[in-house]
Amino acid sequence: MDHQQLGQLEVLCDTLYQSPDADARANAEKALNAFTQAADIAEKCQFVFDNSSNPFALLVSSTALTKIVSEETNTMTIEQRVALRNYVLQFLYSNAKIPPFVLQSFTKLVSRITKLGWMGSIDGHFVFRNVVDELKKFLQGDSDQCVVGIKIVSEIVAAMTVP
Repeated sequence: MDHQQLGQLEVLCDTLYQSPDADARANAEKALNAFTQAADIAEKCQFVFDNSSNPFALLVSSTALTKIVSEETNTMTIEQRVALRNYVLQFLYSNAKIPPFVLQSFTKLVSRITKLGWMGSIDGHFVFRNVVDELKKFLQGDSDQCVVGIKIVSEIVAAMTVP
C-alpha cells in the first residue's frame, strides 16, 4: 500500500460511513470488502495505522484485523500475534485521543488477541498472560492514556468471562 492507495481507502471509508447516497455506500462497502480480503491485509492495516488519522479508515482496519485473528483458519504464529498485540498497544499509547468508536474497535482487537493466545507459550513462557505488565505504562501515563488502559483491561476481562 502507498499513500495514494491510502487516500483512496480513506475516501471509501468516509463514503461508507458518511454518505447520504445508499448506492455510493454500497459501492464503497464492496470495495472495502475487497480490501479486507487481501492476502497482505495485516501489512496494509499497519500502513493505515502508521499513516492515517482518518477514524473510519482506522476502524475498518482494526475491525479487519480482529476478524483475521478470530478466524479458526488463522495461520499467524504466536510470535506474530505477540508482535501485533504489542504494536496495537503501542499505537493506543501514542494515540490515546482517538475517537471512542475507534478505541472500542482497537480494545476489542487487543482483547481478542489476548484471549485466543492465552494458552500460547514460547519456550514455556505464557506470553499473553503478561498483559497487565504491558498495561502498567498506560496507568502511569497521562489521564487519556490511563483511560485507554482501563478500557483495555475492561474489554479483556469482559472477553475472558465469555466462553
